[in-house]
Amino acid sequence: MPRIVFLTAALFFVPSAVLGMVTPLVVKLNLRDLDHAGDVVGKIYAISTAGAIFGVFITGFVLVQWLGTRQTILLVALILVGMSLAFGGLWRVRMPTMPMIVLFVGIGGFSSISGDLNSGCLKESNYFCIQVTDDIVDGRHKVKALHLDKLLHSYVSLEDPTLLAYNYEKVFSELITLVAQRDPGFRTLIIGGGGYTVPRYLETLYPKSTVVVIEIDPAVTRVAFDHLGLPCDTRIVTYNEDARMTVPKLNSGQYALVIGDAFNDLSVPYHLTTREFNEQIAGLLTPDGIYAVNVVDKFQSGRFARAFVHTLKETFPNVYVIREDDNWPDDGQKTHVVAASVRPLSYESLRNANIQAGRGALISHFMPDESMERWLNARKRVLLTDDRAPVDNMLAALHLEGTGPSRASTHYNYGVELEAQGRTEDAIAAYSEAIRLDPGLSQAYNNRGLSYIKLGEYLRANQESDQAIRIDPRLAQAYNNRGFSYSNLGQYQKAILDYDEAIRLNPRFALAYSNRGSAHDEMSKPQKAIDDFDRAILFDPRLDGAYVNRGYVYLNTGDLEKAIDDFDNAIGLDPRLVLAYVNRALAYTLQGNDAKSRDDAAIAIELGFDVVEIDGAIERARSRR
Repeated sequence: MPRIVFLTAALFFVPSAVLGMVTPLVVKLNLRDLDHAGDVVGKIYAISTAGAIFGVFITGFVLVQWLGTRQTILLVALILVGMSLAFGGLWRVRMPTMPMIVLFVGIGGFSSISGDLNSGCLKESNYFCIQVTDDIVDGRHKVKALHLDKLLHSYVSLEDPTLLAYNYEKVFSELITLVAQRDPGFRTLIIGGGGYTVPRYLETLYPKSTVVVIEIDPAVTRVAFDHLGLPCDTRIVTYNEDARMTVPKLNSGQYALVIGDAFNDLSVPYHLTTREFNEQIAGLLTPDGIYAVNVVDKFQSGRFARAFVHTLKETFPNVYVIREDDNWPDDGQKTHVVAASVRPLSYESLRNANIQAGRGALISHFMPDESMERWLNARKRVLLTDDRAPVDNMLAALHLEGTGPSRASTHYNYGVELEAQGRTEDAIAAYSEAIRLDPGLSQAYNNRGLSYIKLGEYLRANQESDQAIRIDPRLAQAYNNRGFSYSNLGQYQKAILDYDEAIRLNPRFALAYSNRGSAHDEMSKPQKAIDDFDRAILFDPRLDGAYVNRGYVYLNTGDLEKAIDDFDNAIGLDPRLVLAYVNRALAYTLQGNDAKSRDDAAIAIELGFDVVEIDGAIERARSRR
């Protein structure tokens, strides 16, 4: 905070003070007698006020988009210097004037040559500094990343419009599948276009549907066309204006799905959170329609998510909080999807629709009703209305985490983002900075340990998990990570003790069950291993590793049909899961189905598996037949 105040004062106080001297000096120069004081002062202040109004509009609507903020400031400076020379008689005072002009020209020239006048924006609009960069997600998918000011807003794959990088987008996709099952020609309204990731996804997979987007910034839409793969002949209809202006113009009762994607952790348009706006959205929905919004907040200590859910419940009889896991006590900053509807929405209906569409297990986890009531009652319930919506105050804690000692959270979140991109060593550096700023941040130690696991440095990973557990003995993830390190070091009994503790702390911890199953398998306890894999799959049906590992146990115990079923399920969840193809090839070999074995081996080799290693494994399997 002090740094921000100092920099702001240094940049703006001196010019503001100097410009503030102009009006009283002009009054003094024009005032001949006190009888005309009111007339002189009134005219000067009228001209000053008109100039201020003109300056606001010409800057906001013309100059920033035309020139950019830095060039606009330089232009104003040039005009002021020119006016001082032309009208102020500054040229008469040669000694101080010449050095000032030389200094001004020197600084201006240096800034121009050095590139300091370049804002770094691909496009600077009335709303954002827009940037597009190249990036990689999941360690393998090349994407374009859309940055709006300091916020990484969207990942967009030019080659694959169906690629969704964020978990909340995947939750949206599962809701879309349910809506599409009811009506293939459904209409969707999306508030907040951004990189047009979800609109392109809809247009590609559901050609019979109609997609309408409200994106307040026309420059963002232009960038989507020019740089983010939005085709010129798209069927997507876009309104470039504020949603509160557009929504009342749309036909009521026409939309099976309304998606709100205009919120982030830095900026939430308060007027899109209120009861009045929710009522307008409810008027757009069909009887089975769903309104789904992404909300960023700390789930337990935060205030905004609670207020938003409570406000939605004033309009919709059914409101649900959905996320990619069921660790509801977690207080980390996360993006949740809040879904509202007139008719009930169930996990079973969502799962059945996605299974029928061939999508496999859900990523979505619904917050239980009783948990939601306890969560809402944990703080005073706040109703957001057009008259009172203190959204900025509610989200102040997230902003303050970027200042002072709690900057650690910013570095921690950056580390999570880097890890998701496959940049493990960069993630370790970000976690290390978070720890330097806040040595008590247990989750940073835990995540740094997980990064070391990915690099195969199990002893260092163990040390990180030890520190995380010392700080927070209830951190189930740290016990799981330490157990995984012990397993890779061959210390299976210690590993199982850690997995036991992780499961005690979180009885639905699917990954801990899966890892304990692998440890039991290494200790030649196949039935205990299968029992653990069963529980892992029960709690997380999308855990592809559990299917692979259970299939491997079945393979070793001779239950080839069950093994092949598990490898099939794993490949259905991740078609690039090379170990599933390798093990299924071995199972087919043991069955005597050499043709299918060769097919799977070829796919495994194409995905990067060693040719000699898989050929040797298949030969050994043939000798066992």
